[in-house]
Amino acid sequence: MNGLTPIILLLMMGGMMFFTARGQKKQQQARLEMLNNVKPGDKVVTIGGLYGVVDSVDTEVNTVTLDIDGIYLTFERAAIRTVVSGGVSVESLSPADPAVTPAEGDSEVEEGSIIEE
Repeated sequence: MNGLTPIILLLMMGGMMFFTARGQKKQQQARLEMLNNVKPGDKVVTIGGLYGVVDSVDTEVNTVTLDIDGIYLTFERAAIRTVVSGGVSVESLSPADPAVTPAEGDSEVEEGSIIEE
């Protein structure tokens, strides 16, 4: 039995390495597929946490231009962390109705007033 122990340990380590590498390869392929399928109108989040709508994709230079409230920024395609949803227009990302009434118990603060604690 003493001669089999190192062999069993090596087999277990090899199996763990195989399954770990296999999972990482699947994740890498899924990310590559996501980046290749980015198209204008998709809402995305960059690795810096910036939310925007894809305006254009340049496959030759491997860049993507994002529209963030009328400001156009160019990023490498690899800077996209996730695609939030597909086919979103800029108009649908505008903030909700600004005339929101405060919840019960909240106090209203006038614009320009100083809050003292």
